[in-house]
Amino acid sequence: MVSRLLRRGGRGRRLPGALPPRGGGRHRRRRAARGHDVPRDAGHARARPASATLNRLLDRLRVLFPDASRTAARGWLAAGRVQVDGVVVRRGDAEIPDGARVTLGAPAPRFPSALRLVHEDDDLIVVDKPAGLLTIGTERERERTVYRLLFDYVRPTPSPSARTAPRLLIVHRLDRETSGLLVFAKWPAVKHALQAQFAARAVERGYVAVVEGRVRDDAGTLRDRIVEDPTTLRVRTGRGGREAITDYRVRERRARSTVLELRLRTGRRGQIRAQLAALGHPIVGDRAFGAATDPVRRVCLHASLLAFTDARARPQRFSSPPPPAFGAPRVPRGAPNAGGFGGPFGGSRRCPGFVRARKRATTNTRNRGALRVPRGAPNAEGFGGHLGAPMWKEWPVACSRLMG
Repeated sequence: MVSRLLRRGGRGRRLPGALPPRGGGRHRRRRAARGHDVPRDAGHARARPASATLNRLLDRLRVLFPDASRTAARGWLAAGRVQVDGVVVRRGDAEIPDGARVTLGAPAPRFPSALRLVHEDDDLIVVDKPAGLLTIGTERERERTVYRLLFDYVRPTPSPSARTAPRLLIVHRLDRETSGLLVFAKWPAVKHALQAQFAARAVERGYVAVVEGRVRDDAGTLRDRIVEDPTTLRVRTGRGGREAITDYRVRERRARSTVLELRLRTGRRGQIRAQLAALGHPIVGDRAFGAATDPVRRVCLHASLLAFTDARARPQRFSSPPPPAFGAPRVPRGAPNAGGFGGPFGGSRRCPGFVRARKRATTNTRNRGALRVPRGAPNAEGFGGHLGAPMWKEWPVACSRLMG
């Protein structure tokens, strides 16, 4: 009876109870061979002595933290949380001397999901900011900002050398409505070095914007004076302001809009938005500067390029593609040119819903000229055939939702 229990409950598990095995030494040797009498933290004791096993870092961690699994211990090592006498060790089979101090550090903070990490090193961090998020807090909004989200991620750990611990320092800003690249410094010297490059116009900053109307010239330079209202803090072009210079190039012309690539020579607040509005081509969705349309429910301005020299004299160059919402569906043939279909975009891409529906459609073997649409599609009976006209009315609504 005991032999059966051992065979069924073997493979390293201890049997409940203390039943004396029959046969004495024979069963005791069998239990030892199966691992019942081997300590859990000793590993494979038959392969090496227990004293040598405990000299390996992974086994020492299992002794120090008996409730943790071996997989969890390997994760600590891979994350760099384990230190031996103050030195990070990542290999679990590393031999450690007797009396060495093994410490487990706190888990690294998670990067905020609202942002996209582009680059991080010991000196700085570059992120991709979404539209609708402030760079730094104001009197009305202090929590929902890029700075607040990154503060916990770069927060210095309490230590005796707190004066030399890294912290988050603002170098430049983006408007709430603008998405794209932002750089933050971790040390005061790095911050001053980067801000000196911004002041000397040595930082290359590129933007992508979708503006209303068709811009006539293929390329050009905008030179204006930016005036800021001290009461409302809004900016506009006018006399007596600070000089603002922006180079632009037409990237794509569409039916009712133009995609521009812009390079800043100066860094005035709201410079691009004010200058394009003064040109007669406000950015799509920028109601504050006279835009008449807002098809994607945001200002179509994105900081796509950021290039500078870091504090260690290394050239750094980062890029970020414009959001998918900047792309424009093309009205298919035969459809009425509805004003709400893609807003002022009228460009080079089909409606995403139309493309997906066409891929899912199957040819009807009984009627080769008709297409069958999956369940749930509007007006499925006439999609692709001579009865498909009512479905065009659904496309502007569907595409406007997809564009948002």
